[in-house]
Amino acid sequence: MPRSPDAEPWERTVVADWERFANTRSACRRNITQPIVVGNGYSRQTAAVSASHQVVIDRYSCIDDISSQNQTDKEPPTYQICAVRDFNGRHWVHGVRSVNSSAYIKRGSTEGGALSRISLPAGMIGWVLMPRPRQRNGQREDGMRNLQVNGKRLWASLMELAQIGATEKGGVCRLAASDLDGQARRLFILWCEEAGCTVQVDRIGNIFARRPGRDPSLAPVMTGSHLDTQPTGGKFDGAYGVMAALEVVRTLNDVGYETQAPIEIVAWTNEEGSRFSPAMVGSGAFAGVFDLSEALARPDNVTGVALGAELERIGFAGPEPVGGRPVKAYFEAHIEQGPILEAEGLPIGVVTGAQGQRWYDINTTGQEAHAGPTPMPRRRDALVGAARMIDAVNRIGHAHAPFACATVGFVQVSPNSRNTIPGQVFFTVDFRHPEDAVLTQMDRELRQACEGAAAATGLEVEVKELWYFPPTPFDATLVAAVRGAAAAQGNPHQDIISGAGHDACYIARVAPTAMIFVPCVGGISHNEIEDAKPEDLTAGGNVLLNVVLDCANAAAPGEPG
Repeated sequence: MPRSPDAEPWERTVVADWERFANTRSACRRNITQPIVVGNGYSRQTAAVSASHQVVIDRYSCIDDISSQNQTDKEPPTYQICAVRDFNGRHWVHGVRSVNSSAYIKRGSTEGGALSRISLPAGMIGWVLMPRPRQRNGQREDGMRNLQVNGKRLWASLMELAQIGATEKGGVCRLAASDLDGQARRLFILWCEEAGCTVQVDRIGNIFARRPGRDPSLAPVMTGSHLDTQPTGGKFDGAYGVMAALEVVRTLNDVGYETQAPIEIVAWTNEEGSRFSPAMVGSGAFAGVFDLSEALARPDNVTGVALGAELERIGFAGPEPVGGRPVKAYFEAHIEQGPILEAEGLPIGVVTGAQGQRWYDINTTGQEAHAGPTPMPRRRDALVGAARMIDAVNRIGHAHAPFACATVGFVQVSPNSRNTIPGQVFFTVDFRHPEDAVLTQMDRELRQACEGAAAATGLEVEVKELWYFPPTPFDATLVAAVRGAAAAQGNPHQDIISGAGHDACYIARVAPTAMIFVPCVGGISHNEIEDAKPEDLTAGGNVLLNVVLDCANAAAPGEPG
């Protein structure tokens, strides 16, 4: 039966007179997205109808051996179980809700569905058939649409993970491929295995934890982020995306729900780039942006030790090949790392893409000399020239406002002695803008400014572009799915461009990709005081859960349900 265009909003009805209600089937064919619960809560007969499944009321005994302790006929029931039967005679249950306490579900199996025992602390025991989702025009039509993550468990996992590398100021220092990174990885793997996932590690150290689906031949829906941090990082950058992905799997386990396609949680290696440059080496190698041998050879920015050697040392140079894994879709939840969502009072940002980036290494060379006997006109002070260049970087950023960002974040002065004129200065430049043409103009202005400052101060200068990252639009279908999931959850949201680079930007080159942003307090990140509100993290987790469910149950690859 086709759905009528005048779909009614969700409603619930509890009917004490079962026989009277069952005889009015024609009135029960409604286009609603949630089931109608019927029955008085004390009978062995319970039924429901949802025209989104095109079902009719049917008298079906789905409750067995129910005992109600300390209740009278005047008290409301502590359970609501709805069972439906479609036209083919198959039975489905759309929801189980405990009014007074949580329901604990243990799965079993039976023909036509999964048989589950619901144990309620109030003393009630019931047997129900769990849902098998159906599709209509690519849309998931079951009672899981409003399934929500356990926000308290998500927060607890983030806080426990943050103890690994915790700093005195409340932040986290957990550099890539360090001992602390290895400790965090092992905890993550333990949690994944406890959640029933199969874990694999590839040669660059990327971790993949798979929850099987009903059809193992389907490519998985992948979701995650990274576990490494900045030297003075916070609790949420990267870690939130990984823990939110884990919470999706835990929530599905709680209700015994099996998706059509597998779900795969991923923790990427060296996203930050603070210890081994450039950033996002693990996801970049996976996407074929970086040659594996070159990625493994990336040196520590201070000691020079290779990334591959450190992964080997901490036990995460895995056996699996890098890249080539099929990915149906990739979703990454992340704190915004900027002030926009908080300023707008919005819990969700729908990320449409990421800014382009250019990273530079710049060396200025002058001549070391004694700070006392050397007259000012005869000096070739590398630091003076570098200071003029650094000022030019700042002016270039302001010249291309409001979307441009220009930063010098690392400076080394040699010989770094108080009574010696600096002979050499090394510094880095980070340019960002959502338009590639503007980035190109900023590049041209940087080179002109450096050459001009060097000529004016008698220096030599080398400007080397270390990394170019073009602006990255995300998959329009998946972006729309995130937008729809936010709306379905009742979360105010807005489209937003990511100012930071993320693993999702490289994965977008090999798989359909989208991101979900949540606010961070004060817009502050890469700082020990980085913070986020539990309710915002939960909201983002709920959007992630529902969009992953839709995609994992979609009829066609790459089409979210």
